[in-house]
Formats: sequence, C-alpha cells, structure tokens
Amino acid sequence: MGSFEQEIKEFLVRKAIPFEDHTGSRETLDFTLTVQQVHFDAKEKKQHFNIRNWKGVSIPEAHFFILDDLAARKILLKAPRSFLLIRDDTAGPTYCVFSVVDLLCLPKRRVKRRLEKSTTAFKGKWYLDLRHGASFATLDKAFEYVVAYPSRFVQIFEKHIDCWGEYVGEDIQTAGTVRKSHHWEKDLNEK
Repeated sequence: MGSFEQEIKEFLVRKAIPFEDHTGSRETLDFTLTVQQVHFDAKEKKQHFNIRNWKGVSIPEAHFFILDDLAARKILLKAPRSFLLIRDDTAGPTYCVFSVVDLLCLPKRRVKRRLEKSTTAFKGKWYLDLRHGASFATLDKAFEYVVAYPSRFVQIFEKHIDCWGEYVGEDIQTAGTVRKSHHWEKDLNEK
C-alpha cells in the first residue's frame, strides 16, 4: 500500500478537486482544498502500537492513535475549517476524521516523550481514541464528510448549547445550580 499522502493526491486529481499540496512543509497542514477553503493534516497508523511503551493508556490498541501536540496546534490555527484525517492501515484500511471541534472537545490525555539530541528535549503527544472521530470505509466518504462539515457551523457554533460530542467512555456529570428564567432576566438587566 502506498503512502496516505500519495493516495490523497491521486484521489483529488482523479476527482478534479483543486488543492494545494503542503506535504513538504513543516509549518502548515498537509493539504488545502482551495474552493472549499478546507485544511487538513494526513496521518497514518501503519502498525500496531506497543501499549507498554505509553504510560497510562486506557484505550484498546485497536483504537489507539498518537498525535503530536504541535500537529494539533497547527489544526487549531486554521480553525474552524481544519481537520485531522487518519488512515488506519491496521484495520483494513479505514479512514477517520477529527474536526478541530472534536480535537478541542474530546477527552484526551497528553504526555511528553523524551528526545535525546545535543540536549534533552521533550515532544508533546496526545493519546487519541479513533472511535471519537468520524469513521469511514472509503476515502471518498471521508471527503464527503469534510466538505459538508462547514454547512453544520450554525448548529455547532450557535445553536448547540450542551457539551459537544459523544465520546466513548466519557461520563459528563451535571453540576452547578439550575438556571431559571429570572437568572437570564437579571443577566440582561445588568448589561
């Protein structure tokens, strides 16, 4: 199987979708769909992870993925039209899409991995559960999701007031005092 980046390039050319290829850059996301102004980074899970090497992992290995903290921040820089697109070669392949909103809201654990260079440094990593993203059997379906996602912005950013997303294993507790109509009236009068 060829690289995921090459698969994406061939797919976009075949579908005649205009794009910019930034795969050689360390400063920006891998691809931009120029008409839709959608940006995404392409990552691969090429092999199974040895969970023993990653402290505190509670995600089953079949769903486990490691993302660089820097990559997550690059996705944030292009928000809200930015995504992480993963090809999981260990599962078939399958394709998983995380919007920047998912990456912001999903439960996560962050760790730092030690690097030995001329001086000791650390690289930030996120443990991701692939079940928290949108999963697709084909690259075509993954791109349909990405391109249609901006049509959901009003719902995501203006109308939905509850916690965003339903993530495997997350238990969102109810807390605080009950807000009633007289609280809103007081808030409006104080403006």
